[in-house]
Amino acid sequence: MPSFQTLSYPLIFLAAFACALVGLNPTFYLDDSPEFPTAAALLGIVHPPGYPLYTLLGRLTASLPFPPCFCANLTAALLGSLVCVLLFHLLRGLLRLPFALSLAFSLLWMGGATSYRGALSAKTGIYELTAVFLLTVLICCLEKRWVLASVALGLSFTNHWMSMVAYLPGLLVLALDNRPKEGGKNFQIPLCALGILLGFSPYLYLPLRATLDPAMNWGYPSDLHLFLNHISRAVDEGKDMTFQPGRWIYSLAFYGYSTINEFYGIGLLALPGFWVFFQKRREWLRGLVLTWVGFVTAVVVFSKYSGEKLYLIQDYSLSSMALVLIFSAMGAFGLISVLKRYKGAVSTVGLICLAVALGAIGWRIHTNRETNYTYTYDYALNSWKALPKGALFICSGDALEFPAWYLQWAEGKRPDLCVAGSELVMDWFRIQLAHAHPNLTVPKPFHEKGQTYWYGPLSRFLLESNRNRPSFLSYVPDPREQLQDLSMAPWGLALKATLPPEIVTYTEQEHVWNSLRLRHFGETALWTDPRTQSFLGNYGTARQWKAYYEIRLVGTATASKAKNWYRKSLIDFLWIHEQNPEDIETVMNVGANYLFLGEIDQAREWIARASGGEPTDAELFYDGGVLAYQAGSLPAAKRWFKKSLDADPSYSRAKQALGQLAP
Repeated sequence: MPSFQTLSYPLIFLAAFACALVGLNPTFYLDDSPEFPTAAALLGIVHPPGYPLYTLLGRLTASLPFPPCFCANLTAALLGSLVCVLLFHLLRGLLRLPFALSLAFSLLWMGGATSYRGALSAKTGIYELTAVFLLTVLICCLEKRWVLASVALGLSFTNHWMSMVAYLPGLLVLALDNRPKEGGKNFQIPLCALGILLGFSPYLYLPLRATLDPAMNWGYPSDLHLFLNHISRAVDEGKDMTFQPGRWIYSLAFYGYSTINEFYGIGLLALPGFWVFFQKRREWLRGLVLTWVGFVTAVVVFSKYSGEKLYLIQDYSLSSMALVLIFSAMGAFGLISVLKRYKGAVSTVGLICLAVALGAIGWRIHTNRETNYTYTYDYALNSWKALPKGALFICSGDALEFPAWYLQWAEGKRPDLCVAGSELVMDWFRIQLAHAHPNLTVPKPFHEKGQTYWYGPLSRFLLESNRNRPSFLSYVPDPREQLQDLSMAPWGLALKATLPPEIVTYTEQEHVWNSLRLRHFGETALWTDPRTQSFLGNYGTARQWKAYYEIRLVGTATASKAKNWYRKSLIDFLWIHEQNPEDIETVMNVGANYLFLGEIDQAREWIARASGGEPTDAELFYDGGVLAYQAGSLPAAKRWFKKSLDADPSYSRAKQALGQLAP
């Protein structure tokens, strides 16, 4: 009959899986997340280093009768649940910690700021799998299962090998410190080498699949040169490592903050945990510490991220949070050892830890679940809503390019659209574009030798060579892209574009804005996620294009028509304000529009709301001065006009106004 501890493993897995399932993302998150369900559905090849094992695991779940994006997210949930089981085995089975304590710290993985989110979406499932391999190799080394450890190590290199290289020195030290004392005859070095090679075998998927030309064939790793370039991430050479010690310190501080924040400060127990390990399991301590230190060093030295990209350090570091829990559990055990002289103290502390862990998980599910996360999926479809059949859509950013791959190739939505962007620089994408649109003139599908491509000129080539297709952009081009002579006008969430000598004509698209799919838009939980908050600003940007363009049309309109355009732009600015009430510039724009419409009281009220903020637009400051003057407050009018000149010393209207108000 199975023991209670044996039964605990499937129960822990099911409990953890339930925690992930109630928060699982139904579509996909930002960044690379749409790429992985696309690869799973098509058996494609993703960005370097290719992640063949994760793609194959995703293919297994993709066979379930659910949308491919949900199935890919399910892979992450299953892997996160497996991490909990492995943590329990290490804490209870190897470290012999009390049952309640082991259960608490293993389930706490589902209460982590990064580890819980990692179990909800396809992209971060990669880092959940890294944690699975880290714990598997640790357990095998501690149990002296060398061949199994070697196979697991080899397999781990077919996932996120960069992390495993960082962990490797510490893992080798741990293996050497725990090898048999009789000289190592059971260390089975030849079998271990064979096991590592066997573990590398999923890499065969890349060249074999590339030769079959799947829709997603990133890097086209069909020959040895392309294969090695792909798995080595040669395309990113020089982009990762930084030789700036100041940046290292900054990244280290951010990693430390993230470690403390990950489990609501419980990770601070890792500090006494080092001492407990030294007292109880000294032969394990050196290897475990080096494993952790090696990884942290790699993250710090090879991270150039700052500002809004800092979250990438958290994603890459997800697997190391398993070490945080191991050392923290030992720290809690040290506390129990101090209190064990008191009757019932051991069980009481264990139950308290379990209660805290369950509370942390519950709160994490409440605040970080992604069951309503449909923003990226819907944004791509909303961007296409106004586009006519066969349109050419030049877009920029993962928020539109990667979802397009998924929606067109995995779900078959709007295959008529030619969606292209920065991926034009990649050979495989131009090949796929030519296959998908036989009547489209595509830039050369292969690079000329020694030639470096910039996607701006390639975009221009597409536009010039396919003038028969209506063209649209998702952004205002950078001057370097050689597209500054385009004539553009708002068109739904996009900009309609024409090359000279044609001039684009503006067509009102109110019906598009009134029918956009905005599921869960503006929910409170959403605004706890800065990445998504910034992303949803794209809606406001597109609406702002429309409002400013309508104001521009006033100059060529009759008085009655001008008032109509101001009324339309006012509606746009009010929409933006509703989505982001804190934006001072939008508040000023609302006030200015009321001023243009002659509704002075409303204008005065809105300008007053902005008085505590600091917009940087000289014209908006000028509008504030006009309102103050009309309200009879000359000192306030002077202050607004001076602010206008501070923002732009050459702004003639503000100079003239101040001159007229001078005593």
